Amino acid sequence: MSYSTSLPPMLVAGPLSSVSGPNAWVYKEAATFDVIRAANYITNALALGMKIGDMILHWDVTSASSPVLTLGRVTNVTSSGATIAATGTPIV
Repeated sequence: MSYSTSLPPMLVAGPLSSVSGPNAWVYKEAATFDVIRAANYITNALALGMKIGDMILHWDVTSASSPVLTLGRVTNVTSSGATIAATGTPIV
């Protein structure tokens, strides 16, 4: 499956203190974490307000009976899109 700007990641939490810090995003797609961590996969990341250091929870719903939740980190944001850290670890 390819990324659709009509179903973007959703911002669920801003910085957890009064100083600038990472945001938390949730993204649900029937695609593995390896797919979404491709360079510039989230093509409208800059417009969404994503920034380096933001956290992203990816909910892979490829298998309805055993979905996988993976935590990643935004490592690059350009006008072409965002890149997610390759170090994501499934947590469910």
